[in-house]
Amino acid sequence: MWKVEPTATYEEVAHFVRAKETVAMKMDNPPGFLLKAVPRCFEGVPFAAYRRGVRAWAEAVEQEQRRREAEMHQIEHEQHAILQDPNASQEDKQFARMYLGTAAADETG
Repeated sequence: MWKVEPTATYEEVAHFVRAKETVAMKMDNPPGFLLKAVPRCFEGVPFAAYRRGVRAWAEAVEQEQRRREAEMHQIEHEQHAILQDPNASQEDKQFARMYLGTAAADETG
């Protein structure tokens, strides 16, 4: 039936079906159009470029997530340091407790 790249994933097939869906619905024979158009999406250089793009996007998302986690860890560390600092203002300590989710904890801190 479909001649698809043997390593294609279900997600990749679904992606290209969705990508062609709008055009297919304008055709007299949408299933026939999809059966012809979708397998072409898995041919040669364009498909390889698609996969590279997906990998690059996933890596960028992962890198951004790691950056945000590191930033959150740093902010949390700074808030703990404020709570331990005898020279920090009560306002700063109150904010630190709220940020850390410990606002109900010792207010004398």
